Amino acid sequence: IGLRFCQDGKILAESEGGHIPLDPSPFAPRCGCGARGCAESILGGKALQRRIINETAALGINIPKDINPCKALDNAYKGRESWAISIYDLISTGMAAFLANKINLLQIPAVVWKGSFAKNALPLIEPDIRTKMRGKLFDPSWAGEVKFLFSPKPDEDGLIGAAKLFESLKK
Repeated sequence: IGLRFCQDGKILAESEGGHIPLDPSPFAPRCGCGARGCAESILGGKALQRRIINETAALGINIPKDINPCKALDNAYKGRESWAISIYDLISTGMAAFLANKINLLQIPAVVWKGSFAKNALPLIEPDIRTKMRGKLFDPSWAGEVKFLFSPKPDEDGLIGAAKLFESLKK
């Protein structure tokens, strides 16, 4: 989860927005940066995959080895299974808080998503993310105004692709 600021097609500043703490507890998952409870350690694709594996194992739910845990989550969510609803509620709540923080501070016009988890999950929970964002924004109308887009070249650096996509929106 990163941030890039751009103007006239040039990246002005790079930031790692995913290292903003969402969970201050000593039991929060450890992030790649070494801290605990960062947005990335809770909401990043690999973190969510670990959570799905751990929660299903604790519940006695067997995900076949040939099925991606995130795909299993999507299918269970579509089937309205309570464990999947609970995980997606956590994701939408955390993502809404994370995005509302950024939108309140920067009034960003677009969020660019990258990765197969985001591509599959976002259509399922975007309305929930937007609803939860409205409650945390200084101006609730911003929740509907922010565009949710997907990186046009997800195999390349998604953040540079996001900056280029944002620049193309202005034209």
